Amino acid sequence: VPLPNIQSMTSSTSLHLTTTSLEDTEKDETEHLSSPKNILTRHLSNITDVVLAPEKLANDLHSAGLVTFHMKDRVLTTSSYSRYDKVSKLVNDIWRMLRADNDLEKLMMFCDVLKKQNNDKLNEITQDMLRELGLSKVF
Repeated sequence: VPLPNIQSMTSSTSLHLTTTSLEDTEKDETEHLSSPKNILTRHLSNITDVVLAPEKLANDLHSAGLVTFHMKDRVLTTSSYSRYDKVSKLVNDIWRMLRADNDLEKLMMFCDVLKKQNNDKLNEITQDMLRELGLSKVF
């Protein structure tokens, strides 16, 4: 493929190329910010703070296929973990999974599990995450 003759380019052509590049960069940044792993990253702390029943969350996440039996068992049987530590381990496990494959369906499954915790604050966080995905009408 022959390269364009740079000397024959007009300033408007150059400006168009620059504008297109900026638009593409902004689009990439927006898509990057709304990726499942980045959305969960922004909400990790709030989720960890408001989950009141880590044992129920562990069971529900395992039932949905989002955490392993080993992780669920660790949360249910390790009495030395605080509520915060248990929730943190579960949510970080989900985050690691999303970091690996950035799967929208898995984030939506996680939102569904959070919704089933019957916690108003978690419901708000779930709605925020879905809104960031552009899916606010799902629940």
